[in-house]
Amino acid sequence: MPNQIDPYFVARPPGNVGGEASYDGSLLSVSPVLWRRKLRQAQFKGAAFHVEHQGRVSGRRTVLHEYPKLDIPYAEDLGRHAVRYQITGYVIQRWQPRGNQPQMIGNMPYNYDEARDNLIRALESFGPGTLVDPYNNTIGPLIFQCERYSMTESRERGGYAQFEMAFVEAGVSTIASVDTLAPVFTAVIASMTAAAQAGNTALAAANTP
Repeated sequence: MPNQIDPYFVARPPGNVGGEASYDGSLLSVSPVLWRRKLRQAQFKGAAFHVEHQGRVSGRRTVLHEYPKLDIPYAEDLGRHAVRYQITGYVIQRWQPRGNQPQMIGNMPYNYDEARDNLIRALESFGPGTLVDPYNNTIGPLIFQCERYSMTESRERGGYAQFEMAFVEAGVSTIASVDTLAPVFTAVIASMTAAAQAGNTALAAANTP
């Protein structure tokens, strides 16, 4: 995340009498509320975006047992639910950099269409990737798979693309990888060899006087 943030993020604490001169736009001079200083750049597979709002869902997988003639049930714990994120994010056009100003802020291009296309490629690419939660820097980055997304653009909001994204925790496979193709090829080659040998034997016997 860059060490400079946009002015609309700055929230002056109550009782401030220092005026504009005491705020230089740096993270240390903004609101003393701690969460603002912990904000990170949201991104998936390296493609950055802003977050309008997000939700996280998980819990425990349980089977509830209720027995006849008993008032107390038993909830059997079968492990944790996969973590899921539902995120409403967006990319937006910025002013074109001038002079020595950086072409990107963090890893987000100033052109919204480049940022949009980067995010689409990341969401549609094969396999899981790193998802950065911008609000909670004690979580992750974790490996997630994009289940689905939708992207909306409109004439009234030019230079702005909104994304509705659903992610699920990728985890690790507990099933051993088995190569089923190699044994098939081995069996085919063995059958062809045996058939060729049987044919040669029959041909040799037929040619014997």
